[in-house]
Amino acid sequence: MEEAEHVLDRLTQSSRTLREIGNLEKGRLRIACNPASSNFFMPQLLAEFLKGKPKIEASLMMRSSRIVTDWIASQQYDIGFAESSEPRSTILSEDFALPCICALPKNDPLALKPVITPHDLDGRSAALLYEEHTTTIQTRKAFQDSGARLVKRFELQTFLPSLHLVEGGLCYTICDGFTVHSYEQSMGSQSNVVFKPFEPRITLNMSLMTPAHRPKSIIAEMFTAKLSSAASALLKRLD
Repeated sequence: MEEAEHVLDRLTQSSRTLREIGNLEKGRLRIACNPASSNFFMPQLLAEFLKGKPKIEASLMMRSSRIVTDWIASQQYDIGFAESSEPRSTILSEDFALPCICALPKNDPLALKPVITPHDLDGRSAALLYEEHTTTIQTRKAFQDSGARLVKRFELQTFLPSLHLVEGGLCYTICDGFTVHSYEQSMGSQSNVVFKPFEPRITLNMSLMTPAHRPKSIIAEMFTAKLSSAASALLKRLD
């Protein structure tokens, strides 16, 4: 009788746990993302998703895009969001080509123009990412093709610090949409930076990644859908 009661208690507890999981009341979510999306975009999205779900635990780890991709390929995390890499059989991905935006000091005469081109920035000081980064490569090509001079004064690992240099009137930068989003969220009306479309189009390719050889939990499925919708909305806004 004691053994039977123990088994029945375990069955009751298991049924309750399964019901909580099915109702998105209990579970765990493991997310890895790159620095650009980790400042405001991903935490805000996670906060919205977890509202009213106190029993769901979440890990949100920020690493370089290469490490995020490796973590998803090795099936360690539920969801990864990072710069796109070469296709891998261990990863399912949804890709987003986000246009980059030109950031200028608020009092710059170019801030009145609807669109910025390489000719507008000819010979002016720029803040760029490291030489191997895709945005730097595309920016160099855009200037070379137009015959404008690209003057790199600052080299950085991520774009967000460059906006403080732009604030000080030291340079301009052509940065990704997640950096723009983070800056606008943190500065609000106090911003001293103006963001303008840049032509020719420079893009940052981002991927929403999930493990190919591990079934997604209900919670991971729901958050993946929310993340996809939010990334699509940001892409539409930037376009």
